[in-house]
Amino acid sequence: MPSWSLCPLAVLEVGPPNLIDLAAKAGYAAVGIRMVPASPGGIEYPLRAGSAALRETLGRMNDLGVRVFDLEFLSLSPEFDAKQYRWLAEAGAALGAKRINCSGDDPDPHRAADHFAVLCDLAAEYHLGVDIEFMRWRHTGTLAHAVEMVRSAGKSNGGILLDALHLMRAGGSP
Repeated sequence: MPSWSLCPLAVLEVGPPNLIDLAAKAGYAAVGIRMVPASPGGIEYPLRAGSAALRETLGRMNDLGVRVFDLEFLSLSPEFDAKQYRWLAEAGAALGAKRINCSGDDPDPHRAADHFAVLCDLAAEYHLGVDIEFMRWRHTGTLAHAVEMVRSAGKSNGGILLDALHLMRAGGSP
């Protein structure tokens, strides 16, 4: 049987720890958590290492057998500073997460790849991978752009999140 993960955008109004309950009832093995808003003022659930919310989430994960697969959503903008997100990597490690999801929002592809590489280095300290999610309306808008970013960064824990909807919107096909 496949091990499905519930994407946070599917039920964005439900945050941890209730997301764990919902996922378990629906038969999901894992969830993603929107720790950082995808746009200014957006929904976020910034679980911090040592917080009561993180402890409650971990308790429900243990009780229900649901794990956290990925954390979102970091924007690799021109001003991106990976050091500001050490808390996210620490929380990810505490949750047993596997990946951090980000988008390329920098018009300079070389700087974006450098930021991706620095984020990969930070994430690696916590045994996390980093995935770039390309979206047609962002600067990293196609699969080819994402492949180039990951190659340029040259980090073994860097990857691409392939969303079929974004692939089709960017002119790709299965």
